[in-house]
Amino acid sequence: MLAFSAVCRLIAQHVRPCAAETLALGEAAGLVLAAPVIAKADMPAYAMALRDGYAVMSERLIGVSPLSPLPLDAAAPFVTAGQRVPDGFDAILPREEVTESGDALSEATSGGHILHRGAQIRQGEVLVDAGTRLTGATMAALRLGDTRSVMVRRPRLAILALGEVNGLLAEACRDVLGGLSPDIRCTTTSGALPALQSTLQVVNPDAVITIGGLGAGSDDVARAALASAGIVLAAEMAVTPGRRAALAMCGQVPVLALPGAPEAVMALTMTLGRLMIACLSGERRGSAPSPRRLKRKIAGPAGLTRMVFVRAEANGIMPLGSERVSLKGLAEASGIVHVSPQSEGFAEGSEVAILDLDHWPDCE
Repeated sequence: MLAFSAVCRLIAQHVRPCAAETLALGEAAGLVLAAPVIAKADMPAYAMALRDGYAVMSERLIGVSPLSPLPLDAAAPFVTAGQRVPDGFDAILPREEVTESGDALSEATSGGHILHRGAQIRQGEVLVDAGTRLTGATMAALRLGDTRSVMVRRPRLAILALGEVNGLLAEACRDVLGGLSPDIRCTTTSGALPALQSTLQVVNPDAVITIGGLGAGSDDVARAALASAGIVLAAEMAVTPGRRAALAMCGQVPVLALPGAPEAVMALTMTLGRLMIACLSGERRGSAPSPRRLKRKIAGPAGLTRMVFVRAEANGIMPLGSERVSLKGLAEASGIVHVSPQSEGFAEGSEVAILDLDHWPDCE
């Protein structure tokens, strides 16, 4: 059996980024940029008011106070937050610092309450770098920067359920990876090798995940199909749940074969499947997740990499089981704690990191 860390390294070594394509920004949510987005103009494009108030020249209000008010120039325009500050003015005097009769009650600082042209980004600068996944605030920043289209990678993933019993697991696998690889095709089939060969030829996927068919003897149809269709990189993995999982390369297409146990499918999809999609997408690795305090110990024998589902709570994380997790536990899971084969676990109160869909296992 191949060590889990070695499997991660094999994926990182063999799985190359898929082809890039240009999409409208609204169609690219959740995908990874294949090229940096360059600012087409200064942002903001003009000096912008940050507060409602009067545009003034700060030097004319030196020494002004409630005890020594000064009538504002009749030409001082009132602007609202977000509006352009007219030329010739260098500060905004908030409305509450001006009396109803138009007297200024305080000084103004040059540049006060103004966002100057190009303060956020200059034309020609990188707004968002390649390898960034387009979610949340990143999409908003691009939209505010008037980005209309982006070059991204959209991995095509095929999931083969070997046998009717594994059909729901294939759908569950798609649920886990759907936000990372929107183009996913699920197929239920009985013949492993013909189905794999047909998928590679007809669907032309960037990666394949098979579920089931990893039993003993004649039931080991998935591993036999991998050996016939490609090069098996890992015949079994020293990991629980999922020790019978396998990894192969069929030409340039990685194939991850998962056993039919729900815990194994979910644990390895969230880790090895996530890593595979990250490599296909050319995604940059983000900062490591912050450690969280363990509310109950994780114990077990050393020798295998263990994947323990956990639930995030207000004051720490709670393990949801070891190799067997209930459906209710899966529904409550926030992520996985990765226990190395050299460790027998973690004591209650230990600080441990959670792997979720924003992270993937180390390949070092």
